[in-house]
Amino acid sequence: MEDGDRKGNASGKGIQAKEDSGILAMTLPPRTPSLMPLDYAIWKKIEDKMLETEPEGTERKADFLKRLKRCAKTLPKGYVAKMIGRMKANLQGLVDAKGWHAKND
Repeated sequence: MEDGDRKGNASGKGIQAKEDSGILAMTLPPRTPSLMPLDYAIWKKIEDKMLETEPEGTERKADFLKRLKRCAKTLPKGYVAKMIGRMKANLQGLVDAKGWHAKND
């Protein structure tokens, strides 16, 4: 499963790497962020935690990355599993809608 980002998986190098590895990927229609758990739920929770722990003043890059990792690791495992589990229903909704916006979106 991949989005249509031409800079990444749809680039010449990305296409070649998939061919070399024998990967067959399904490309999502544009503007379907609700299908990816990171997009529709997980990054928002991490962002909220990052804002809660934001230091006053400036922050070194290394400190920011440590804080980001710590915030991501404190997400409840049950929540992450639930959001990933929701992906199957979202994909089925897209199939049922024949690529249009799914009713469960």
